[in-house]
Amino acid sequence: MEWHDIQNPHDKVLDELAARYSLHPLHVEDCRQEAQRTKAETGNGYLFISLKQMAFDDAGRLSSDDVVLFVGRDFVLTVHRTPVPLLEPLRAAEQELRPDQVLYRLVDTFVESYIPLVDQLEMGIERLEDEVLGAPRPAVLEKIDEVRSTLLELRRVLNSTRHVIVQLRHIPAR
Repeated sequence: MEWHDIQNPHDKVLDELAARYSLHPLHVEDCRQEAQRTKAETGNGYLFISLKQMAFDDAGRLSSDDVVLFVGRDFVLTVHRTPVPLLEPLRAAEQELRPDQVLYRLVDTFVESYIPLVDQLEMGIERLEDEVLGAPRPAVLEKIDEVRSTLLELRRVLNSTRHVIVQLRHIPAR
């Protein structure tokens, strides 16, 4: 199995690999666009999957970055704009894994990475509850609106990730 990891979607290497693996031009174009929705599609001999890497930035705001996967019988191609630490442990074991095993572990790793985000939000909500019950100030109400927006974004990504997993379960094995 070959695993190609591209950190710049506009790198010419992506074009070379697209020709080598017969990747559909629309899938290549999709991975070059920012803010893709999470999805899974079948290509000719490969799966095209777009996931979200999510984290809180230094200001405590939720940020998300696209990570696109092309998974074929004998290759995995990951495309992203920012470093993806979640990939490193799997990249170290790439020679021991088949592409389907890499896909399973990647999706599992991404889903597991969302759990600490939910935990962190829960703690923030508990702190806000304490402040609101004490003496609600305008700043607290603004913070509640920020947390609400963050929860809605996280919910949107989690729902679409669930949809991708359901799609993957229904793709026939080749």
